[in-house]
Amino acid sequence: SKVYLASLIPQAAGVTLFLKKAPFPLWARLAFASTYFIFYQYNIVARSYSLMLFFFVLTALLWQKREKHPLAYTIVLMFLGSISVHTFLLSIGLFVLFMPQAKTKEKLLFATFVALLVCLLFPDMTTNSYIKHFTGNMFVTLVHTMSLTTCGLITAAGFYEDIFCAAFGIFYFCLLMTELLGQYKKDFAFLLLPNLLFMAAVSYKPWHAGILILIIMLILWQNHSQKISKTLLVYIILFFMVQIYWSIRAFVQEKNGAYSAAPAVHDFLKQKNISINETEFLSFNTTSLCPYDETNSCTYWDWCKYGFIKKVKPIVLPQSAKAVLTTWDRKTINKQLTSQGFVLKVFPSEHFFATRDMSTDETIYLYYKESGNE
Repeated sequence: SKVYLASLIPQAAGVTLFLKKAPFPLWARLAFASTYFIFYQYNIVARSYSLMLFFFVLTALLWQKREKHPLAYTIVLMFLGSISVHTFLLSIGLFVLFMPQAKTKEKLLFATFVALLVCLLFPDMTTNSYIKHFTGNMFVTLVHTMSLTTCGLITAAGFYEDIFCAAFGIFYFCLLMTELLGQYKKDFAFLLLPNLLFMAAVSYKPWHAGILILIIMLILWQNHSQKISKTLLVYIILFFMVQIYWSIRAFVQEKNGAYSAAPAVHDFLKQKNISINETEFLSFNTTSLCPYDETNSCTYWDWCKYGFIKKVKPIVLPQSAKAVLTTWDRKTINKQLTSQGFVLKVFPSEHFFATRDMSTDETIYLYYKESGNE
């Protein structure tokens, strides 16, 4: 579909550029390109991040030439910072390190970019925008970030296995951060630390951990002439082993059609003779249905409609609505729709992270009207 190509093309370009230009050994380049977040997460699941690797690589390439091409470097930082709040923080840190070489026009240009992006992040607060719903559960978020970045979920199958994986992941993560801080103090302070603090203060999603991995890659690239310690090399090899294992597991599940219930929903609607025009799409956390309804793709990321509202307001449906689709299992929605004659059918997902972390659940809840009940 067009939606898949829109994420696949920039991701493939980023991987190609990385394999050709990165100053790492061939085994490290191939291993990095095969890691879970590059191979699968930012290509299939969190598709809005598919631009990240490409602009991370461009940033790394221009870092060495920033004094000769200050304007080009500034523009690339602006593109990088436009992808997410995490990369926005990173681009600010990179520009701070670049300040001594930057000229007045680059400083003014980047300052304008920052001002405009802040306006986008903090819109009219009467709206129910995502930025209002950041939650500060620092301990839980830190545990998730640490374990998912490293070794979490490898053998997790129960309570004690979860504890072991989380503890092992936290221990590994702390050792890795200590090693990076010891070798790259300035880069750690300006590039990695702001994102670590941000992740510990906002609503956590598993795919955010991949951003830390890209930042670490960028730090190692910018300092490639500096020999890394044997300890750090061991940490990197362990990380590659875990991440490639994730990629294989995710690929096997995707091959079995377990990522999303979207195809099953599409077939069911067809079976019930319900067209897309007769289906009302509420806000939900997946783009997996876009190939089946690309004309309405903008609604899939409309988080301010119903998704994060604690008290869901009554839904006003058009007369033509024969089906209502959402990924949020809310009692208020269920009560209203069932009272209007809708029948609920649940389409579960066995996505790689969905069974371990409900924030990435791709289960789809379809409310539909049987023929004769309209």
